[in-house]
Amino acid sequence: MIAPLRKIYLAGTAGRFNSIFAFLQKKGVMELAETPSEITVPGADKDSGSFYESARRVEDLKGLIQFIAGSGKAALKGQKKTAGFNAEKILARFPDVRAAFAENRGKIKDLSGKISRLENALALPVDFTALSGLSKTTWRLFSCPAKKAAKLEKFFAGFTDAALECVYSDPAKKTYLLLLPADKADGAENLQRFRDGFPIEFMDLPMDPQSELQKLRDELVIAKDEEEMLYDEKKSMAAYTGRLLLLYDYYENLKIREASKVEKVFATEKMFVLSGWVREKIADAVLADAALNFPDIHYESRKPLKGEDVPVSLENNDIARPYEFLTSMYGVPSYGSVDPSPNAAVFFAFFFGLCLTDAMYGLVIAAVSAWALAWNKTPRELKKILKVFLGGGLFTVAAGAVTGGWFGPDFLSRLPAELGFLKIAADKLVLFDPVKDALLFVGIAIACGFIQVMWGMVLKCVDDFGQGRLGAMVFEDIAAIMIQISMPALLAVYALKVFTPEPLLLTTLEIMFAAGAASIVLYNLITQEGPIFKLLWSYYGLYSVLTGNAFSDILSYIRLFALGLTTGLVAMAINEIVWIVVSWGTWAIPLAAVFFVILHAGNLVINMLGATVHTMRLQFYEFFTKFIRTGGHYFKPLKNFVKYSSLEI
Repeated sequence: MIAPLRKIYLAGTAGRFNSIFAFLQKKGVMELAETPSEITVPGADKDSGSFYESARRVEDLKGLIQFIAGSGKAALKGQKKTAGFNAEKILARFPDVRAAFAENRGKIKDLSGKISRLENALALPVDFTALSGLSKTTWRLFSCPAKKAAKLEKFFAGFTDAALECVYSDPAKKTYLLLLPADKADGAENLQRFRDGFPIEFMDLPMDPQSELQKLRDELVIAKDEEEMLYDEKKSMAAYTGRLLLLYDYYENLKIREASKVEKVFATEKMFVLSGWVREKIADAVLADAALNFPDIHYESRKPLKGEDVPVSLENNDIARPYEFLTSMYGVPSYGSVDPSPNAAVFFAFFFGLCLTDAMYGLVIAAVSAWALAWNKTPRELKKILKVFLGGGLFTVAAGAVTGGWFGPDFLSRLPAELGFLKIAADKLVLFDPVKDALLFVGIAIACGFIQVMWGMVLKCVDDFGQGRLGAMVFEDIAAIMIQISMPALLAVYALKVFTPEPLLLTTLEIMFAAGAASIVLYNLITQEGPIFKLLWSYYGLYSVLTGNAFSDILSYIRLFALGLTTGLVAMAINEIVWIVVSWGTWAIPLAAVFFVILHAGNLVINMLGATVHTMRLQFYEFFTKFIRTGGHYFKPLKNFVKYSSLEI
């Protein structure tokens, strides 16, 4: 159900705002409302400086905590107090340390790369000392793919003033040393032409690689020493991790308070007024507690006004609560309307079972759902869905038992004679066979549709009555119910000639149909504005009841029969395959067992998906549309922000 709420107002001196706000955060039972328009000063601008300062501090602390934690995860639970420390000093130093870390790591990476390349080059059979002493010759080292090596060597064979020597070779590439006269003006041009014509990679080395390598190694040692110093400073900051986490929670709560003050609280230099929504059953207790703790605060409460934007707080028992997620998938109901959750609970589980009609499949679904619910690592939101499947699994067991489905309708009859007692026991529970009594199954599916659609129309009456729309309730809702009851009976009498009722009953049905149809037409002719809308809505109102509620919506429930029958027939086909494999001999029994598990698991998953989708469709399109009014928003009470602690402000 949708819990009734009350709006409470709290007013006091500006100095008491932080205390009363912290009190409300700790209670966690009130959703702040917008600043009451009756007390807002038109055109008044609110000071948002405190909010932006709190938000900036939160981001600074978040960055510092992530920097200290590194690739790990900061965690601290349950602590409320911390010793004093100079947080400003740490926060002020943090950007410089982080920047120095990033710069130094980049420097170490760059130096390590250069050293690696030089070491690889110096490992080649080349006398770099001799090369560095050459004054009239230019030299270059480069590598080339092995498959291009022959073409490369042929290219340089045409130059009398160039020398090319292979100094390293492997199956993938070759490394060459190229010598060119330094005084030749065309030497650089030939080198560039050669570079453009082949996929080569030059090794850019200094003229004295040995000296350069030692220089780079010295620089790397210095950079690593600097990194150690930075790590020591980071460790000194990490000593305050627990305190910083508490401070983070504090400033997050401060940001919430300042944001609320800007967006939803009327405040001046001397006083404040805030308002919010509280569940009606605890409103008096909350105000009494506030009066006890803050006797100088003025407070009052009232019921919601017509047209007011009131949040929606769903309040259901343990059975219906898991189905609230179905409601949220469709839309948030408006305050004061009917909550579909408890109504969908029974229908969804029952229809889910009819779609599967196999007791063993139901046991598997229920067992897996129960195990996952008991596992402490299962996410909280997933548990809601698992509870829905647990209920659906139990109803599937019942549906399978009454239709004789135990891994298919024929599985028990295929078992050895020694297990024949299982078939005898199961047969005592069977009420009908979906295959042999298909028409009966169709009738059950249509009856389910009639009941649910009728119940949706009754809930529409309840909603209209609660909203004071008595005219719509009498002349539209009740009139539609009269047509819904009388029309199928009249069709059975006149069109299908199924039975002949007593004259009084027949007359009653005719009056119900005529009165209902006339009521809908006349009501729309009177209430709609404009001649076109009067004609259109009077026709469409009656048409939607006759063809929508009475035919298309109810006939849509035949899908329950189709899915339920399909599950059993596919299971029978699987059993036939398995027993064919068994007939091959004793050696094939393990193979048959594998086939049995895999194929039945596939049948279960596919039909479980179909049962879920089609059952949801029946709730959303055939049931919810009859009565639900969406457009609300869920009740979100003000709470303490607690990520690392149980901090109170």
